[in-house]
Amino acid sequence: MINEANFELVSSPDSDVEKMASGDAMNERIREWLATPEGTLLGDPSRGNNILPYKFEPLKDVEVIIEMSIARKLPLDIEDLRLVAVEVEAVDIDMLHVVITHEYGEVDETISL
Repeated sequence: MINEANFELVSSPDSDVEKMASGDAMNERIREWLATPEGTLLGDPSRGNNILPYKFEPLKDVEVIIEMSIARKLPLDIEDLRLVAVEVEAVDIDMLHVVITHEYGEVDETISL
């Protein structure tokens, strides 16, 4: 029984890399990044989204600026990400609909500021 458990725990570099590079893994890394404002992660305060400075701006006026901020910062924090497109739409006074397209798929999230 113990030998069977040890066999199941063994990993290979090929499968580990594949798990990290899959679409689901990349989507979760992007969702985590969107949920973590810059300056809130212990040990790495520069990691996280930089959307919070726009909280008190009229969101309809800064949608393109937020898109550019995400497109600039996200690949710096997730180094193996190949970004294809970023779309931001204000859906409420403090809510954004964010669509991030990357080489493995797409993340479609509504986030609150």
